[in-house]
Amino acid sequence: MFRKECWEKAGKYDENKFFQAYTDWDLWLRITAAGNFIHVIEEPLFYYRIHKTPSMLQDAGKVHLDLFKHMIEKNKDIYSRNLTETLLRFETKVMELRSASAAHGPAENFKRFVKSLLPK
Repeated sequence: MFRKECWEKAGKYDENKFFQAYTDWDLWLRITAAGNFIHVIEEPLFYYRIHKTPSMLQDAGKVHLDLFKHMIEKNKDIYSRNLTETLLRFETKVMELRSASAAHGPAENFKRFVKSLLPK
């Protein structure tokens, strides 16, 4: 949920390119860049049913790099302001994985890496 004024100030949903997927990601990026804060609710508030037919999220994986590139180009100023911090955080996680690689296999390291990026 978000306030309507946050949605309006952020420019609403961009369906020009993101009609395939990622409209939420783009919107939340712009909402938070405008100085608004988000709060993650840890408990499930609804259940998501997965169908056997491909979903929009599954289809998005096929064009992820194209959409991600568009997201960066569209929001260059936001990404530029946060690039150093983001790359340092990413590299810290890579270094942690390297040091843990002796104790764990590659698949387990990847799972730990992804989990470490998620909000706690």
